[in-house]
Amino acid sequence: MHVEFDVRQSTGDEHSNMMDAMRANFDNQNDAKVGIFWYWPAKARLYGIRSGFADDIKFNSNGVKTIRDLHRSVWAKNAARPKDAREYGVWSGDYTQIPKGRVWQEESTGSMYVTVGDWIRRHEDAKPLIVDEFDLPADVEFRYDRHWDIGHGWSE
Repeated sequence: MHVEFDVRQSTGDEHSNMMDAMRANFDNQNDAKVGIFWYWPAKARLYGIRSGFADDIKFNSNGVKTIRDLHRSVWAKNAARPKDAREYGVWSGDYTQIPKGRVWQEESTGSMYVTVGDWIRRHEDAKPLIVDEFDLPADVEFRYDRHWDIGHGWSE
Protein backbone atom coordinates (compact mmCIF):
# COMPACT_ATOMS: atom_id res chain seq x y z
CA MET A 1 0.00 0.00 0.00
CA HIS A 2 1.36 3.39 -0.99
CA VAL A 3 0.56 6.38 1.18
CA GLU A 4 1.33 9.89 0.06
CA PHE A 5 1.93 12.71 2.47
CA ASP A 6 3.23 16.23 2.32
CA VAL A 7 6.67 16.69 3.80
CA ARG A 8 7.48 20.26 4.72
CA GLN A 9 11.10 21.03 5.43
CA SER A 10 11.49 23.08 8.58
CA THR A 11 13.35 26.33 8.32
CA GLY A 12 16.78 26.75 9.86
CA ASP A 13 15.32 28.70 12.79
CA GLU A 14 12.58 26.13 13.42
CA HIS A 15 15.11 23.31 13.31
CA SER A 16 17.46 25.14 15.67
CA ASN A 17 14.60 25.84 18.11
CA MET A 18 13.50 22.18 18.05
CA MET A 19 17.04 20.96 18.65
CA ASP A 20 17.48 23.40 21.57
CA ALA A 21 14.23 22.18 23.13
CA MET A 22 15.22 18.53 22.75
CA ARG A 23 18.68 19.23 24.20
CA ALA A 24 17.12 20.93 27.24
CA ASN A 25 14.76 17.99 27.74
CA PHE A 26 17.61 15.51 27.39
CA ASP A 27 19.47 17.12 30.29
CA ASN A 28 16.40 16.78 32.55
CA GLN A 29 15.24 13.24 31.76
CA ASN A 30 16.30 11.85 35.14
CA ASP A 31 14.73 14.57 37.28
CA ALA A 32 12.39 13.26 39.98
CA LYS A 33 8.69 13.08 39.24
CA VAL A 34 5.56 13.19 41.37
CA GLY A 35 2.34 11.42 40.49
CA ILE A 36 0.06 8.43 40.82
CA PHE A 37 0.19 4.77 39.84
CA TRP A 38 -1.45 1.38 40.21
CA TYR A 39 0.48 -1.83 40.71
CA TRP A 40 -0.54 -5.00 38.85
CA PRO A 41 0.64 -7.91 41.04
CA ALA A 42 -0.04 -10.66 38.46
CA LYS A 43 2.24 -8.93 35.94
CA ALA A 44 4.60 -7.33 38.50
CA ARG A 45 4.38 -3.95 36.80
CA LEU A 46 3.00 -0.45 37.25
CA TYR A 47 0.23 0.96 35.09
CA GLY A 48 -2.08 3.96 34.91
CA ILE A 49 0.90 6.15 35.66
CA ARG A 50 0.32 9.88 35.64
CA SER A 51 3.33 11.99 36.50
CA GLY A 52 4.99 15.35 36.14
CA PHE A 53 8.46 16.63 36.85
CA ALA A 54 8.56 17.77 40.47
CA ASP A 55 10.45 20.94 39.53
CA ASP A 56 7.58 21.98 37.22
CA ILE A 57 4.87 21.76 39.90
CA LYS A 58 4.19 24.28 42.67
CA PHE A 59 3.83 23.39 46.32
CA ASN A 60 0.25 23.58 47.56
CA SER A 61 -0.91 25.39 50.70
CA ASN A 62 -0.11 22.28 52.78
CA GLY A 63 3.55 22.41 51.76
CA VAL A 64 3.54 19.39 49.44
CA LYS A 65 3.46 18.89 45.71
CA THR A 66 2.06 16.17 43.51
CA ILE A 67 0.03 16.08 40.32
CA ARG A 68 -3.64 17.08 40.33
CA ASP A 69 -4.96 13.81 38.85
CA LEU A 70 -7.02 11.68 41.22
CA HIS A 71 -7.05 7.90 41.05
CA ARG A 72 -10.83 7.78 40.82
CA SER A 73 -10.92 10.26 37.91
CA VAL A 74 -8.21 8.49 35.92
CA TRP A 75 -9.91 5.15 36.56
CA ALA A 76 -13.33 6.44 35.47
CA LYS A 77 -11.91 7.92 32.27
CA ASN A 78 -10.16 4.68 31.31
CA ALA A 79 -13.10 2.48 32.33
CA ALA A 80 -15.35 4.49 29.99
CA ARG A 81 -13.21 3.68 26.95
CA PRO A 82 -14.38 0.96 24.56
CA LYS A 83 -13.33 -2.46 25.82
CA ASP A 84 -10.82 -3.02 22.99
CA ALA A 85 -9.05 0.27 23.87
CA ARG A 86 -8.53 -0.66 27.52
CA GLU A 87 -5.17 -1.90 28.69
CA TYR A 88 -5.56 -5.66 29.16
CA GLY A 89 -8.98 -5.24 30.76
CA VAL A 90 -7.54 -3.76 33.95
CA TRP A 91 -9.80 -0.71 33.90
CA SER A 92 -12.90 -2.44 35.19
CA GLY A 93 -14.38 -2.88 38.62
CA ASP A 94 -13.61 -0.83 41.70
CA TYR A 95 -10.39 1.21 41.48
CA THR A 96 -9.88 0.87 45.24
CA GLN A 97 -9.43 -2.90 44.90
CA ILE A 98 -6.13 -2.49 43.04
CA PRO A 99 -2.84 -1.62 44.80
CA LYS A 100 -2.17 2.07 44.20
CA GLY A 101 -0.11 4.94 45.50
CA ARG A 102 1.08 8.49 45.06
CA VAL A 103 4.47 10.20 44.91
CA TRP A 104 4.94 13.55 46.70
CA GLN A 105 7.57 16.12 47.55
CA GLU A 106 7.71 18.05 50.83
CA GLU A 107 8.46 21.75 50.77
CA SER A 108 10.06 21.87 54.22
CA THR A 109 12.73 19.27 53.46
CA GLY A 110 12.64 18.97 49.68
CA SER A 111 12.34 15.21 50.24
CA MET A 112 10.38 12.92 47.98
CA TYR A 113 8.16 10.21 49.46
CA VAL A 114 5.66 7.59 48.32
CA THR A 115 2.34 6.93 50.06
CA VAL A 116 1.07 3.36 49.81
CA GLY A 117 -1.24 1.02 51.68
CA ASP A 118 -0.32 -2.14 53.54
CA TRP A 119 -0.40 -3.97 50.19
CA ILE A 120 3.27 -2.96 49.77
CA ARG A 121 4.28 -5.52 52.43
CA ARG A 122 3.08 -8.33 50.15
CA HIS A 123 4.56 -6.73 47.04
CA GLU A 124 8.00 -5.42 47.94
CA ASP A 125 8.91 -5.99 44.28
CA ALA A 126 6.87 -2.87 43.46
CA LYS A 127 9.29 -0.55 45.26
CA PRO A 128 12.12 -0.62 42.71
CA LEU A 129 9.59 -0.21 39.90
CA ILE A 130 8.21 2.93 41.56
CA VAL A 131 11.70 4.29 42.26
CA ASP A 132 12.70 3.73 38.63
CA GLU A 133 9.49 5.05 37.07
CA PHE A 134 9.49 8.29 39.07
CA ASP A 135 13.31 8.71 39.08
CA LEU A 136 13.38 8.77 42.87
CA PRO A 137 16.42 8.39 45.11
CA ALA A 138 17.07 4.75 46.03
CA ASP A 139 16.47 5.52 49.70
CA VAL A 140 13.12 7.27 49.17
CA GLU A 141 10.73 6.87 52.07
CA PHE A 142 7.63 4.72 51.61
CA ARG A 143 4.94 5.96 54.00
CA TYR A 144 1.91 3.96 55.01
CA ASP A 145 -1.47 5.68 54.79
CA ARG A 146 -4.79 3.88 55.23
CA HIS A 147 -6.22 5.82 52.28
CA TRP A 148 -4.07 3.66 49.97
CA ASP A 149 -5.11 0.31 51.49
CA ILE A 150 -7.05 -2.07 49.28
CA GLY A 151 -10.72 -1.17 49.53
CA HIS A 152 -10.13 2.44 50.56
CA GLY A 153 -10.26 5.53 48.46
CA TRP A 154 -11.89 8.90 48.00
CA SER A 155 -15.28 7.83 49.28
CA GLU A 156 -13.96 6.86 52.70
